[in-house]
Amino acid sequence: MAEGRKRVVIIGGGLGGMYAAAKLKHAPVDIVVIDKANHQLYQAMMYQVAVGILSPGQVAPSLRSMLRHQRNARVVLGTVVRIRPDTRDIVLARPDGPEECFEYDTLIFAPGVRTDYFGHDEYARSVATLKTIDDAVWLRSRILSSLEIAELEDDPEQVEKWTTFAIVGAGPTGVEMAGAIAQLTRSVVHRDFRKFDPARTRIVLIDAAPYVLGPFDPHLRDEALKALRDHGIEVMLNTRVTGVTSGAVEVLAEDGATHVIEAKTVLWAAGMRSTAIADDLAAATDARTDRYGRLYVDEHCRLPGHPEIFVIGDAANQVDLPMVAQPAMQEGKHVGKVILAELGMGKAPGPFKYFNKGSMAQIGRGNAVADAFGLVKLHGFPGSVLWAILHAWYVEGFFAKLEVTGRWLYSLVAVNRRERVITVK
Repeated sequence: MAEGRKRVVIIGGGLGGMYAAAKLKHAPVDIVVIDKANHQLYQAMMYQVAVGILSPGQVAPSLRSMLRHQRNARVVLGTVVRIRPDTRDIVLARPDGPEECFEYDTLIFAPGVRTDYFGHDEYARSVATLKTIDDAVWLRSRILSSLEIAELEDDPEQVEKWTTFAIVGAGPTGVEMAGAIAQLTRSVVHRDFRKFDPARTRIVLIDAAPYVLGPFDPHLRDEALKALRDHGIEVMLNTRVTGVTSGAVEVLAEDGATHVIEAKTVLWAAGMRSTAIADDLAAATDARTDRYGRLYVDEHCRLPGHPEIFVIGDAANQVDLPMVAQPAMQEGKHVGKVILAELGMGKAPGPFKYFNKGSMAQIGRGNAVADAFGLVKLHGFPGSVLWAILHAWYVEGFFAKLEVTGRWLYSLVAVNRRERVITVK
């Protein structure tokens, strides 16, 4: 590290952290990007890994490759175990066990989120999630293994349990997974088995809200609900989960009746909250947090009372913005501009202002709902085209964009998939 240069530590190699790093590419600073994974993760396309449309590497570019040409940045693999604001350093646990200390002049805190079980952490033992590449690969193996086991079963009741998929949470992840499993079982593997019909797979989507895709335009929510039901998906709205065990979900329906859905695979896509290290940072700085554990920040994403600490992405409550990719990317760019201005390399930006570029969700083959900039609202195939264009745009690397676009086009007409390997038992 060059003498006298500002030391910038970025915790989290997600979209927010990497956008901030990229903004500082030509700044006289030394950047350390710390993450427990060696890749970034494009969360919006994770479900496509889980159903065999894309391979893991297509949605998880290497952090080192992304920073290959940025000479003032390095990547460190490890888990942050302590942040010490008083001494301006963090303690990192290396993958091989020992701890290391990294000092900072500026800290950009962007660690992402963890799954929220709403006070029932015991559910974690019985459900799948979709937050990491490991989650997606495990879920892909689970879905495919369930079909294989169903082929071996002679008991119709066991076949039904293995071919029932319960999804808790009707946000974008839950809706897209439901549509993708329906496409897989009804259009891809429907002729591959002999003892049972995969097209009769039962898919149940559960949410306590009165509608699917809560943040979306009401018309698009209605179109999404119609598309789900057209795919044969059971949508249970105004329905609260009251219990989860290995192989079953208990729910309280809108009419007050209790139902037990016997399903060997349960996907929890219902909620997010801050990470444990975010809780530790809040405690160390006496920061205020919201009900999700996000830290309240000022108009420049700074932690009040600690101007050297910026909090961005899902860890930050910036005027109650949603926990999605766009705020993280825009906050990362903004923080980069603030730091550049402090270094005399540009005009100080005004307060952070979020530009909502819209929301979209894919529901099976060639069908999506999309709201672009609040001006263009599409559904069906036009929505799917817009979804593909915008998602491919944000994939890292020119050839990766081409590959992802090609896979999407292929999935429109293909009756098979390459990514059907069962790798997790």
